[in-house]
Amino acid sequence: MAKKWLVSSIAVCLYFAIILPIMAYLYVPISAAQPSREQNAEIDPNLPYVPNFDLQSKDLWDDESASFNDDVLKQLLENLTGTRNPSQQDIKDSADGTLTAADFRDNCGEDLNLKVGGLNWSPVYLSTSDYNGGDVILTVLLNDDNSIDSHNHSAVYSYYNIRNENVSVKYPTNMYGTSYIRSEYLNVGTPYVVKNDVLRYNSQSLDNAFALFTMPQFGLTDYIVTPEYVSWQKSGQSTKNILGMSYDLQNENWGVEETDASSNEYNYSHKTHYGDWKNDYIWLPSLCETGYADHYGIWQLSNGQIQIDENSLMGWKGHSSYSILRSAYGRDGLTFTVLGNTDYYAGRYVDMAVLNENGRPAMHLNLTKIMTELNMK
Repeated sequence: MAKKWLVSSIAVCLYFAIILPIMAYLYVPISAAQPSREQNAEIDPNLPYVPNFDLQSKDLWDDESASFNDDVLKQLLENLTGTRNPSQQDIKDSADGTLTAADFRDNCGEDLNLKVGGLNWSPVYLSTSDYNGGDVILTVLLNDDNSIDSHNHSAVYSYYNIRNENVSVKYPTNMYGTSYIRSEYLNVGTPYVVKNDVLRYNSQSLDNAFALFTMPQFGLTDYIVTPEYVSWQKSGQSTKNILGMSYDLQNENWGVEETDASSNEYNYSHKTHYGDWKNDYIWLPSLCETGYADHYGIWQLSNGQIQIDENSLMGWKGHSSYSILRSAYGRDGLTFTVLGNTDYYAGRYVDMAVLNENGRPAMHLNLTKIMTELNMK
Protein backbone atom coordinates (compact mmCIF):
# COMPACT_ATOMS: atom_id res chain seq x y z
CA MET A 1 0.00 0.00 0.00
CA ALA A 2 2.80 2.35 1.02
CA LYS A 3 4.60 1.44 -2.18
CA LYS A 4 1.60 2.33 -4.36
CA TRP A 5 1.23 5.62 -2.53
CA LEU A 6 4.91 6.43 -3.09
CA VAL A 7 4.64 5.72 -6.84
CA SER A 8 1.53 7.89 -7.10
CA SER A 9 3.22 10.71 -5.25
CA ILE A 10 6.27 10.55 -7.49
CA ALA A 11 4.01 10.60 -10.59
CA VAL A 12 2.16 13.67 -9.33
CA CYS A 13 5.41 15.45 -8.58
CA LEU A 14 6.79 14.65 -12.01
CA TYR A 15 3.58 15.95 -13.62
CA PHE A 16 3.76 19.31 -11.86
CA ALA A 17 7.53 19.63 -12.02
CA ILE A 18 8.18 18.56 -15.63
CA ILE A 19 5.18 17.70 -17.78
CA LEU A 20 2.90 20.63 -16.88
CA PRO A 21 5.59 23.29 -17.55
CA ILE A 22 6.34 21.68 -20.89
CA MET A 23 2.65 21.71 -21.84
CA ALA A 24 2.38 25.33 -20.78
CA TYR A 25 5.41 26.20 -22.89
CA LEU A 26 4.02 24.45 -25.94
CA TYR A 27 0.46 25.74 -25.55
CA VAL A 28 -0.59 28.23 -28.23
CA PRO A 29 -3.85 30.10 -27.62
CA ILE A 30 -6.45 30.12 -30.41
CA SER A 31 -6.10 33.88 -30.96
CA ALA A 32 -2.38 33.44 -31.65
CA ALA A 33 -2.82 30.37 -33.83
CA GLN A 34 -5.30 32.27 -36.04
CA PRO A 35 -3.87 35.77 -36.54
CA SER A 36 -5.90 38.63 -37.94
CA ARG A 37 -6.25 39.28 -41.67
CA GLU A 38 -3.63 42.01 -41.50
CA GLN A 39 -1.15 39.59 -39.97
CA ASN A 40 -1.91 36.91 -42.54
CA ALA A 41 -0.44 39.05 -45.31
CA GLU A 42 2.94 38.96 -43.57
CA ILE A 43 2.85 35.41 -42.23
CA ASP A 44 1.46 33.45 -45.15
CA PRO A 45 1.04 35.09 -48.56
CA ASN A 46 -0.75 31.96 -49.82
CA LEU A 47 -3.76 32.23 -47.52
CA PRO A 48 -7.18 32.61 -49.23
CA TYR A 49 -7.70 36.06 -50.69
CA VAL A 50 -10.43 38.27 -49.25
CA PRO A 51 -11.31 41.22 -51.53
CA ASN A 52 -11.95 44.69 -50.16
CA PHE A 53 -14.26 46.83 -52.25
CA ASP A 54 -14.10 49.91 -50.07
CA LEU A 55 -11.57 51.69 -52.27
CA GLN A 56 -13.67 54.80 -52.76
CA SER A 57 -13.54 55.90 -49.13
CA LYS A 58 -9.82 56.69 -49.43
CA ASP A 59 -8.12 58.27 -52.43
CA LEU A 60 -5.22 56.56 -54.20
CA TRP A 61 -3.73 60.01 -54.84
CA ASP A 62 -2.90 62.39 -51.97
CA ASP A 63 -3.16 65.98 -53.17
CA GLU A 64 -1.30 67.50 -50.24
CA SER A 65 1.80 65.35 -50.57
CA ALA A 66 1.42 64.80 -54.33
CA SER A 67 2.03 61.10 -53.75
CA PHE A 68 0.18 57.79 -53.64
CA ASN A 69 -1.53 56.04 -50.74
CA ASP A 70 0.35 52.83 -50.02
CA ASP A 71 -2.56 51.02 -48.34
CA VAL A 72 -4.97 51.75 -51.18
CA LEU A 73 -2.46 50.61 -53.80
CA LYS A 74 -1.76 47.31 -52.01
CA GLN A 75 -5.46 46.53 -51.73
CA LEU A 76 -6.01 47.53 -55.35
CA LEU A 77 -3.32 45.14 -56.55
CA GLU A 78 -4.84 42.30 -54.50
CA ASN A 79 -8.25 43.06 -55.98
CA LEU A 80 -6.87 43.09 -59.52
CA THR A 81 -5.08 39.75 -59.24
CA GLY A 82 -7.19 37.96 -56.65
CA THR A 83 -4.02 37.03 -54.74
CA ARG A 84 -2.52 37.98 -51.42
CA ASN A 85 0.41 40.39 -51.47
CA PRO A 86 1.25 40.23 -55.20
CA SER A 87 4.79 41.31 -56.13
CA GLN A 88 5.75 43.61 -58.98
CA GLN A 89 6.63 40.53 -60.99
CA ASP A 90 3.20 39.02 -60.26
CA ILE A 91 1.57 42.18 -61.60
CA LYS A 92 3.84 42.17 -64.66
CA ASP A 93 3.02 38.52 -65.38
CA SER A 94 -0.72 39.27 -65.14
CA ALA A 95 -0.40 42.31 -67.40
CA ASP A 96 1.60 40.37 -70.00
CA GLY A 97 -1.44 38.15 -70.44
CA THR A 98 -3.83 41.09 -69.94
CA LEU A 99 -6.69 41.14 -67.46
CA THR A 100 -10.10 42.55 -68.35
CA ALA A 101 -12.97 43.88 -66.27
CA ALA A 102 -14.46 40.37 -66.57
CA ASP A 103 -11.31 38.90 -64.99
CA PHE A 104 -11.53 41.40 -62.14
CA ARG A 105 -15.15 40.32 -61.57
CA ASP A 106 -14.06 36.67 -61.56
CA ASN A 107 -11.37 37.46 -59.00
CA CYS A 108 -13.54 39.55 -56.72
CA GLY A 109 -17.13 38.69 -57.46
CA GLU A 110 -18.16 42.19 -58.54
CA ASP A 111 -17.01 45.27 -60.46
CA LEU A 112 -14.06 47.13 -58.98
CA ASN A 113 -14.15 50.80 -58.03
CA LEU A 114 -11.33 53.18 -57.20
CA LYS A 115 -11.06 56.82 -56.14
CA VAL A 116 -8.32 58.83 -57.85
CA GLY A 117 -8.01 62.60 -57.64
CA GLY A 118 -11.35 62.94 -55.87
CA LEU A 119 -13.28 61.16 -58.64
CA ASN A 120 -14.62 57.61 -58.80
CA TRP A 121 -13.28 55.30 -61.51
CA SER A 122 -13.69 51.68 -62.60
CA PRO A 123 -10.52 49.64 -63.24
CA VAL A 124 -11.28 47.95 -66.58
CA TYR A 125 -8.05 46.65 -68.17
CA LEU A 126 -4.56 45.59 -67.07
CA SER A 127 -1.92 45.40 -69.79
CA THR A 128 1.63 46.39 -70.68
CA SER A 129 2.61 49.51 -72.58
CA ASP A 130 5.48 50.40 -74.87
CA TYR A 131 6.56 53.01 -72.35
CA ASN A 132 9.94 52.48 -70.68
CA GLY A 133 10.34 49.00 -72.12
CA GLY A 134 6.97 47.61 -71.08
CA ASP A 135 5.59 49.37 -67.99
CA VAL A 136 2.36 47.90 -66.63
CA ILE A 137 -0.70 50.11 -67.08
CA LEU A 138 -4.11 49.97 -65.44
CA THR A 139 -6.84 51.51 -67.58
CA VAL A 140 -9.60 53.14 -65.54
CA LEU A 141 -12.95 54.50 -66.77
CA LEU A 142 -14.74 57.36 -65.04
CA ASN A 143 -17.87 56.17 -63.23
CA ASP A 144 -21.27 57.70 -63.78
CA ASP A 145 -21.64 58.73 -60.11
CA ASN A 146 -19.44 61.84 -60.39
CA SER A 147 -20.73 65.37 -60.69
CA ILE A 148 -18.59 67.07 -63.31
CA ASP A 149 -18.81 70.59 -64.67
CA SER A 150 -15.57 71.31 -66.47
CA HIS A 151 -16.67 73.91 -68.99
CA ASN A 152 -15.29 77.30 -69.70
CA HIS A 153 -18.65 78.89 -70.50
CA SER A 154 -17.03 81.90 -72.12
CA ALA A 155 -16.20 79.76 -75.13
CA VAL A 156 -17.33 81.26 -78.41
CA TYR A 157 -19.14 78.22 -79.77
CA SER A 158 -21.78 76.24 -77.93
CA TYR A 159 -21.24 72.98 -79.80
CA TYR A 160 -18.47 70.44 -80.20
CA ASN A 161 -17.56 72.45 -83.25
CA ILE A 162 -19.29 73.59 -86.43
CA ARG A 163 -22.18 71.47 -87.74
CA ASN A 164 -21.06 70.03 -91.04
CA GLU A 165 -22.03 66.68 -92.54
CA ASN A 166 -19.41 66.95 -95.27
CA VAL A 167 -16.66 64.37 -94.71
CA SER A 168 -14.46 65.68 -97.52
CA VAL A 169 -13.44 68.78 -95.54
CA LYS A 170 -10.08 69.02 -93.84
CA TYR A 171 -11.52 68.64 -90.34
CA PRO A 172 -14.83 66.74 -90.24
CA THR A 173 -17.12 67.67 -87.37
CA ASN A 174 -16.90 64.21 -85.82
CA MET A 175 -13.15 63.78 -86.10
CA TYR A 176 -12.16 63.40 -82.45
CA GLY A 177 -8.68 64.93 -82.86
CA THR A 178 -10.12 68.37 -83.65
CA SER A 179 -13.34 68.12 -81.64
CA TYR A 180 -14.50 70.66 -79.10
CA ILE A 181 -15.22 68.04 -76.47
CA ARG A 182 -11.58 66.92 -76.51
CA SER A 183 -10.14 70.41 -76.46
CA GLU A 184 -12.44 72.14 -73.99
CA TYR A 185 -14.36 69.63 -71.93
CA LEU A 186 -11.41 67.30 -71.32
CA ASN A 187 -9.05 70.27 -70.86
CA VAL A 188 -6.57 69.12 -73.49
CA GLY A 189 -6.40 72.71 -74.77
CA THR A 190 -5.74 71.81 -78.40
CA PRO A 191 -7.13 73.53 -81.52
CA TYR A 192 -10.72 72.63 -82.46
CA VAL A 193 -12.57 73.22 -85.71
CA VAL A 194 -14.97 76.15 -85.95
CA LYS A 195 -15.44 76.40 -89.72
CA ASN A 196 -14.89 73.95 -92.56
CA ASP A 197 -11.10 74.18 -92.58
CA VAL A 198 -10.52 76.65 -89.75
CA LEU A 199 -9.21 75.79 -86.30
CA ARG A 200 -9.61 77.89 -83.17
CA TYR A 201 -6.69 77.68 -80.78
CA ASN A 202 -7.44 76.93 -77.17
CA SER A 203 -5.61 76.65 -73.85
CA GLN A 204 -5.95 74.59 -70.69
CA SER A 205 -7.68 75.89 -67.59
CA LEU A 206 -6.69 75.43 -63.95
CA ASP A 207 -10.39 75.66 -63.08
CA ASN A 208 -11.34 72.66 -65.21
CA ALA A 209 -12.54 69.61 -63.26
CA PHE A 210 -9.95 67.51 -65.08
CA ALA A 211 -7.02 69.90 -64.49
CA LEU A 212 -5.35 67.44 -62.09
CA PHE A 213 -5.37 64.77 -64.80
CA THR A 214 -4.22 66.97 -67.69
CA MET A 215 -1.80 69.59 -66.33
CA PRO A 216 1.75 68.60 -65.31
CA GLN A 217 2.13 71.09 -62.46
CA PHE A 218 -0.02 68.94 -60.16
CA GLY A 219 2.25 65.90 -60.46
CA LEU A 220 -0.28 63.17 -61.25
CA THR A 221 0.35 63.24 -65.01
CA ASP A 222 3.86 61.88 -64.34
CA TYR A 223 2.13 58.58 -63.57
CA ILE A 224 -0.24 58.51 -66.55
CA VAL A 225 0.75 56.82 -69.80
CA THR A 226 -0.64 58.36 -72.98
CA PRO A 227 -2.15 56.28 -75.84
CA GLU A 228 1.02 56.90 -77.86
CA TYR A 229 2.58 54.00 -75.93
CA VAL A 230 -0.46 51.69 -76.07
CA SER A 231 -0.36 49.30 -79.01
CA TRP A 232 -4.04 48.34 -78.82
CA GLN A 233 -4.99 51.99 -79.33
CA LYS A 234 -2.54 52.57 -82.14
CA SER A 235 -4.08 49.86 -84.33
CA GLY A 236 -6.27 46.80 -84.32
CA GLN A 237 -9.53 48.31 -83.13
CA SER A 238 -12.09 47.25 -85.69
CA THR A 239 -15.80 47.44 -84.96
CA LYS A 240 -16.28 45.03 -87.85
CA ASN A 241 -13.92 42.36 -86.49
CA ILE A 242 -14.40 42.86 -82.75
CA LEU A 243 -18.09 43.73 -82.56
CA GLY A 244 -19.43 42.16 -85.76
CA MET A 245 -20.57 45.43 -87.34
CA SER A 246 -20.76 45.77 -91.12
CA TYR A 247 -18.01 48.43 -91.23
CA ASP A 248 -15.37 50.14 -89.11
CA LEU A 249 -15.96 53.39 -87.26
CA GLN A 250 -13.40 56.21 -87.23
CA ASN A 251 -11.44 57.51 -84.20
CA GLU A 252 -11.04 53.99 -82.81
CA ASN A 253 -7.25 53.92 -83.45
CA TRP A 254 -4.83 56.85 -83.51
CA GLY A 255 -2.52 55.28 -86.11
CA VAL A 256 -2.70 55.86 -89.85
CA GLU A 257 -4.24 52.79 -91.43
CA GLU A 258 -6.72 51.72 -94.04
CA THR A 259 -9.91 50.70 -92.29
CA ASP A 260 -12.96 48.98 -93.68
CA ALA A 261 -15.11 52.09 -93.41
CA SER A 262 -18.61 52.39 -94.81
CA SER A 263 -16.96 54.10 -97.79
CA ASN A 264 -13.48 55.42 -98.63
CA GLU A 265 -14.43 58.99 -97.83
CA TYR A 266 -15.10 58.03 -94.21
CA ASN A 267 -11.51 57.00 -93.57
CA TYR A 268 -10.13 59.93 -91.56
CA SER A 269 -6.78 58.45 -90.59
CA HIS A 270 -4.86 60.37 -93.27
CA LYS A 271 -6.30 63.73 -92.21
CA THR A 272 -4.17 66.24 -90.29
CA HIS A 273 -4.63 66.08 -86.50
CA TYR A 274 -6.60 62.81 -86.73
CA GLY A 275 -4.36 60.96 -84.26
CA ASP A 276 -3.36 63.89 -82.07
CA TRP A 277 -5.25 62.42 -79.13
CA LYS A 278 -2.45 59.85 -78.76
CA ASN A 279 -0.72 62.49 -76.60
CA ASP A 280 -3.66 63.00 -74.23
CA TYR A 281 -3.59 61.98 -70.58
CA ILE A 282 -7.37 61.43 -70.57
CA TRP A 283 -9.56 60.56 -73.55
CA LEU A 284 -13.05 59.38 -74.39
CA PRO A 285 -13.27 55.61 -74.93
CA SER A 286 -14.17 53.95 -78.23
CA LEU A 287 -16.95 51.53 -79.04
CA CYS A 288 -14.33 48.78 -79.55
CA GLU A 289 -13.10 49.34 -76.02
CA THR A 290 -16.47 49.51 -74.25
CA GLY A 291 -18.57 47.17 -76.38
CA TYR A 292 -22.35 47.41 -76.11
CA ALA A 293 -25.28 45.22 -75.09
CA ASP A 294 -24.17 41.58 -75.49
CA HIS A 295 -21.26 42.54 -77.77
CA TYR A 296 -18.17 42.52 -75.55
CA GLY A 297 -15.44 45.02 -76.33
CA ILE A 298 -11.76 44.88 -75.46
CA TRP A 299 -12.38 45.75 -71.82
CA GLN A 300 -15.32 43.31 -71.39
CA LEU A 301 -17.37 45.71 -69.31
CA SER A 302 -20.37 44.60 -67.30
CA ASN A 303 -23.82 46.06 -67.93
CA GLY A 304 -23.38 48.04 -64.74
CA GLN A 305 -20.22 49.66 -66.08
CA ILE A 306 -21.82 50.43 -69.42
CA GLN A 307 -25.11 51.71 -68.12
CA ILE A 308 -25.74 55.18 -66.83
CA ASP A 309 -28.42 55.37 -64.18
CA GLU A 310 -31.31 57.55 -65.31
CA ASN A 311 -30.88 59.61 -62.14
CA SER A 312 -27.13 59.98 -62.65
CA LEU A 313 -25.69 63.45 -62.99
CA MET A 314 -23.65 62.09 -65.89
CA GLY A 315 -26.60 60.92 -67.91
CA TRP A 316 -27.80 62.75 -71.00
CA LYS A 317 -30.48 65.31 -70.15
CA GLY A 318 -33.66 63.80 -71.50
CA HIS A 319 -31.67 60.75 -72.65
CA SER A 320 -29.87 59.84 -69.44
CA SER A 321 -28.98 56.34 -70.57
CA TYR A 322 -26.40 57.56 -73.10
CA SER A 323 -22.75 58.57 -72.81
CA ILE A 324 -20.48 60.00 -75.50
CA LEU A 325 -17.71 57.96 -77.15
CA ARG A 326 -14.89 59.18 -79.38
CA SER A 327 -16.09 56.89 -82.18
CA ALA A 328 -17.46 58.71 -85.21
CA TYR A 329 -20.70 57.46 -86.69
CA GLY A 330 -19.82 55.85 -90.01
CA ARG A 331 -22.53 57.31 -92.23
CA ASP A 332 -22.00 61.04 -91.93
CA GLY A 333 -19.33 63.56 -91.02
CA LEU A 334 -21.35 65.16 -88.27
CA THR A 335 -22.16 62.86 -85.38
CA PHE A 336 -20.37 60.89 -82.71
CA THR A 337 -21.43 57.48 -81.45
CA VAL A 338 -22.96 57.36 -77.99
CA LEU A 339 -23.16 54.36 -75.70
CA GLY A 340 -26.58 53.22 -74.54
CA ASN A 341 -27.83 50.93 -71.81
CA THR A 342 -29.20 48.32 -74.21
CA ASP A 343 -27.51 49.24 -77.49
CA TYR A 344 -25.20 51.87 -78.92
CA TYR A 345 -27.00 54.89 -80.28
CA ALA A 346 -25.33 56.11 -83.48
CA GLY A 347 -25.58 59.58 -84.88
CA ARG A 348 -26.00 61.89 -81.89
CA TYR A 349 -24.87 65.48 -82.19
CA VAL A 350 -24.57 66.84 -78.66
CA ASP A 351 -24.75 70.50 -77.78
CA MET A 352 -22.54 72.17 -75.21
CA ALA A 353 -25.26 72.30 -72.57
CA VAL A 354 -25.18 68.56 -71.94
CA LEU A 355 -21.50 67.70 -72.33
CA ASN A 356 -20.90 67.85 -68.59
CA GLU A 357 -23.59 65.23 -68.04
CA ASN A 358 -22.13 62.44 -70.12
CA GLY A 359 -18.44 62.73 -70.77
CA ARG A 360 -16.80 59.71 -69.13
CA PRO A 361 -13.09 59.75 -69.99
CA ALA A 362 -10.55 57.02 -69.30
CA MET A 363 -6.81 57.03 -68.55
CA HIS A 364 -3.87 54.65 -68.18
CA LEU A 365 -2.24 54.64 -64.73
CA ASN A 366 1.42 53.58 -64.80
CA LEU A 367 1.41 50.88 -62.11
CA THR A 368 5.08 50.04 -62.59
CA LYS A 369 6.11 53.60 -61.83
CA ILE A 370 3.68 53.89 -58.90
CA MET A 371 4.86 50.60 -57.36
CA THR A 372 8.50 51.62 -57.77
CA GLU A 373 7.76 55.00 -56.20
CA LEU A 374 6.35 53.22 -53.14
CA ASN A 375 9.28 50.79 -52.98
CA MET A 376 7.12 47.74 -53.60
CA LYS A 377 9.09 44.59 -54.37
